Amino acid sequence: MQFSIDWLGYTPFAYMRPFLRDPGHFIANVQARQTGKTFNGMAKLLWYGFRYPGSLILVTAPSSTR
Repeated sequence: MQFSIDWLGYTPFAYMRPFLRDPGHFIANVQARQTGKTFNGMAKLLWYGFRYPGSLILVTAPSSTR
């Protein structure tokens, strides 16, 4: 969380702090629309990439093509 404040210039809301502090390798984050899921998820991945140089980070999403 301190990374978000110091490096990205924003303070995460209280409901996002458990997600940012979770040390798990696989995290499911289910929240309402427009609550900052993508922004905070990318902040966490950016922190992880700086913390562990050379790591491989994969982001998946469902396809919307029909």
